[in-house]
Amino acid sequence: MRGPHPMASKDETSSLTFLLSLPGGQTEMLSCNGRHMIFTGEHLPALRPDNYVWCANDYMSSVYFELRGVDFPGSFYRSFTHTWEEIDQMLLQDEDFGAMLKMRNPYRDEMASLSLDQLPDRQNRIAAIYTFLKQKISWNGQYGLYGNEVKKAVKNGTGSNADINFILMSMLRDAQIPCYPAVMSRKDRGILPYSYPSIQKLNTFIVGIADTDSTLVFLDGSVINGYMNTLPPVLMVNRARLISETAGGRWMNLSKLGKNQIRATVRAQIHPNGQITGDRNAVYMGQYAANLRRRYYAAKDSTEYINQLETEENIKVKKFETRELNVFSPRITEFLDFEKQATVNDDLIYVSPMIFLHVSKCPFIQTERQLPLEMPYTEHILQATMLTIPEGYAVEELPKPLNLKTEDGQDIVRYNISQSGNTINVTYTFIANKLLHLATEYPTVKMFWENVAEKNNELIVLKKQ
Repeated sequence: MRGPHPMASKDETSSLTFLLSLPGGQTEMLSCNGRHMIFTGEHLPALRPDNYVWCANDYMSSVYFELRGVDFPGSFYRSFTHTWEEIDQMLLQDEDFGAMLKMRNPYRDEMASLSLDQLPDRQNRIAAIYTFLKQKISWNGQYGLYGNEVKKAVKNGTGSNADINFILMSMLRDAQIPCYPAVMSRKDRGILPYSYPSIQKLNTFIVGIADTDSTLVFLDGSVINGYMNTLPPVLMVNRARLISETAGGRWMNLSKLGKNQIRATVRAQIHPNGQITGDRNAVYMGQYAANLRRRYYAAKDSTEYINQLETEENIKVKKFETRELNVFSPRITEFLDFEKQATVNDDLIYVSPMIFLHVSKCPFIQTERQLPLEMPYTEHILQATMLTIPEGYAVEELPKPLNLKTEDGQDIVRYNISQSGNTINVTYTFIANKLLHLATEYPTVKMFWENVAEKNNELIVLKKQ
């Protein structure tokens, strides 16, 4: 039994009779005692999908049965239960899985052009191999577990993540780079159970690659905008089974893979007419870099992307440059020159000291919540802003600092603001390390984000002297 709402159970003994068909056309009557189990739930609330939940059925009040085995007269006992170690071996012996781990690299001859031995380290060699592979085969949007379509993928230049992963591993082996499949159930297909091992619960795998003798990085054929350890969040599960022919299987927690961070510096000048001019330098890491690439490639061209940026940030972009946007890299560096208009009312100027807001409104609007909150990945934002106020103006009102964290200390916001001469300095730090918030924690989480949004929207008031 599992789920947040308990069910009453009743267990009764009953008499059962079976008619067994025996060899030779004979039959035999078998009588035995059985258990009649009744589970009753009353006033159970409807279970509906919700934002910030990958698979709502994970939280359904339910009862699961598993057939342990059958033991009939005249035949041997047959067990249907497995351990995860047995499932490891079943996969390794499967011709569409284990045999594919020994497949020949279809690009063996072409790989010579990569000159891998001239690259400085193993991580650079992994990046070169993956970049080359993605030029040959694109992901078709499908996830899989078995490699029965690999030849077709090579021929057509497109395939599932499993097809691409088997080819990737063959290329890595040719480069003498150890690699292993990590099987899993995607987040949107439900959590993988420890207690009742089942091969049917597995639906895809990614590749664990030894970047050093003691550490692994993870890649998947579905990675388009990301990097090593920057996977689509649907694959960042807390239960993946890394399978090795020599070392057996072991559990891996992939939910906090990689470093997701924005580090930004904003320098701006406020003018008497309320115009703000300045620049922003920002470095996007991990999921932030992947999201920026995704949005950039989704736009028709750079002009459309900049127009969207201007609308979202309420700015006018005068200059826009990026580095590492179009390469396989864990980061993107962005340079931006901008103009923005503050509100002017007679002798007063109202300015948002953040310039670029992190959160404009709380994303959680429900008054109460039935399901937990599942955050897609950890976050870390650090922004430093330096504002020069115009000559002849003085600060009338300045927001107060804020140092707030959740009770467990995993989510933190720090907002410090100070004035030195005609310069206002703001440092903003936001850290979200907790990925699962129980439904009972929702009011606290909602209040935390409301405080974050409120602080983002506070204004400086400048008054003409």
